[in-house]
Amino acid sequence: AALTGANNVNWAYQCNNPMACSGSNLMTITGSAATPIARNDTLAAPLAYTAVPMVFDGNGNAPFTLNFADVGQTTLHVNRTINGDPVGGSSNAFVTRPAGFTVTQVTAAPPATTPNPAAADAGGAAFVAAGAAFAARITAVTAGGAATPNFGRESPAEGVRLTPTLVLPSPGIAGSLANASIAGSQFSGGVADVSNLGYSEVGIIRLTPSLADGDYLGTGLDSPGTATGNIGRFIPAGFVVTAQAPTQRSDLSCATPSTFTYLDEHFTLKFGLKAVNTANVQTQNYSGDFARLALAAPASFNLAGIAGATAFKTPGRLTAAASTGTWDLGAATVTLTARVARATPADGPFDSARFGIAPADGDGARVLGPDLDTEPAAAGLETALVGQIPLRHGRLRLQNGMSAANRPLNLPLSAQYWDSSTATYKTNDLDSCTRVTAANLSFGNFRKTLTDADAVMSPATVTVDPTQPVFVTLAAPGGGRLGSMDIAVALGNTPTDASCLKSASGWTAAKAATAGANLGALRGAWCGSAASSDPSARATWGLYRGSDGILYQRENY
Repeated sequence: AALTGANNVNWAYQCNNPMACSGSNLMTITGSAATPIARNDTLAAPLAYTAVPMVFDGNGNAPFTLNFADVGQTTLHVNRTINGDPVGGSSNAFVTRPAGFTVTQVTAAPPATTPNPAAADAGGAAFVAAGAAFAARITAVTAGGAATPNFGRESPAEGVRLTPTLVLPSPGIAGSLANASIAGSQFSGGVADVSNLGYSEVGIIRLTPSLADGDYLGTGLDSPGTATGNIGRFIPAGFVVTAQAPTQRSDLSCATPSTFTYLDEHFTLKFGLKAVNTANVQTQNYSGDFARLALAAPASFNLAGIAGATAFKTPGRLTAAASTGTWDLGAATVTLTARVARATPADGPFDSARFGIAPADGDGARVLGPDLDTEPAAAGLETALVGQIPLRHGRLRLQNGMSAANRPLNLPLSAQYWDSSTATYKTNDLDSCTRVTAANLSFGNFRKTLTDADAVMSPATVTVDPTQPVFVTLAAPGGGRLGSMDIAVALGNTPTDASCLKSASGWTAAKAATAGANLGALRGAWCGSAASSDPSARATWGLYRGSDGILYQRENY
């Protein structure tokens, strides 16, 4: 043994990969005392050494431990002059890998820098939109948690991979993490600050860091990191409207679908809605508790309409009456029922009326790509088109009729609409759905020999037809009876009519209607200025009504 007992030995370490050491002496040799030793780059000559106190046994052996607070491939060098002769040696090249990685300082991407709220469930605070950029700090660490400044400076440079794990919803659809691989070139001092991460789905996740290739400098060993706490809640970037299928006059059952709706009638706007991320891809986790747009609350949609310069708003003439729909994997089919009220005086027609929505959920996610301007006085587009609903101010007109005592009697029936350009009512050339039945008719004021047995509509149903005259036909009285009677049509939802006959002397509904026609939007201003009266007429048997070929006849007395 050349040395026994306490002796100083000169130690050095040399960085092989990376070839240049970090700016501190991070390797400590402990013989009899812990001593940081000198660092040396690969091409350094001569090597710098540090004297380290060692204790040799009788065989010349001195045990030691080393601690390297960095990563990479290094070699140890030792020397000592003994009895005037230099004695030295070197270790094999060995690799120190990161003890792991941490992900900290998760925020929204600058300039927002909103801290991660770490939501525990669907009721937690929102973080960023799915697909939107967020930031984080990734650190390669020692077993003691200090940064390892050589990480990322290796050749080839090592990097880090972030793996997302979906926490909630459960079960749910796992999304993808944009820019999940952080190249070594992004690390400085063992730390990489990134601001371009993005998670594609709605929900709450955790991130787990690890070596990008799972093999640090050819050792075949990974350096798994510590999973983060909860990150999120991620919310949709917004909503897009898909298929549209509006239904005109939705309270009625039209044999041929109507192509318009009367003012004061309901129409339905059926459309598809998708919650999407910033790449316009459907976010399938926007369901259940994570779906914050209440499809059964019509106010959520902020429905608005426009026809030329006339805007329809809520509150105002437009009413969103009801809505239905269910979120399933981030998509829903919504049925929104609405109505536009009639104005006084009458206006329209609005044959180009269009309606759009501007939905906003509890997190502020809104419709993307609005394509309908419903604010003529404001710049920009506010809503997404969900349907075109031609609107007309209508009325149903029933006229008097006369017939021979032994024949059926026709009362002309027509559906009309107000034309503002001519300030007149015209026959509605689009209406082939409005229907009146015997159950909607009230009869009274029977004169001469007529009785309620003579108040018979036959056929019992009539539907308006814009291509030809239409009549409410009453069967001929029986037993040679003749005279007159008054008829009112109950257009409301109840059998009670609101006709002008109510104020006429002697009117009683001796044979009352049994059902309303559900056509209250077709009441007219038949007695007074308000369009609130049901139509009525008088049927008379036993009088000669004149020749159809005579346009004008004057009688002299």
